[in-house]
Amino acid sequence: MDDGSPDGTGELVDTLAKDDPRIHIIHREKKMGLGRAYVAGFHWGMDKGYDVFFTMDADFSHDPKYLPTMLELVRSNDVVIGSRYVEGGGTRNWGLGRKVLSRGGSIYARTILGAPLRDFTAASTV
Repeated sequence: MDDGSPDGTGELVDTLAKDDPRIHIIHREKKMGLGRAYVAGFHWGMDKGYDVFFTMDADFSHDPKYLPTMLELVRSNDVVIGSRYVEGGGTRNWGLGRKVLSRGGSIYARTILGAPLRDFTAASTV
């Protein structure tokens, strides 16, 4: 998903997609928020017939090496969550501000929603 990013990410993905039919990008003219990006991506995937979706940050804070394991696990589970805050997880190359935002956001969401989750900012597979 490219929300008019000024750093050239959209153009880079366009170039990669020309040589790899597995790579797709949705270009949007302006930033419309992460939640709307997820919804647009899920709709795109469902329209194409996909039944498994991974959400990941493009800065590699979600390590792609876990994708095969998550794909295997989703075959016998409805949802698979890769959390930074479990054994083996982590937040490499994160500054204090990003750590506070991630932890704080999850605490806030858990309090407001009353959900037992510890990491609302985790990557998930559904």
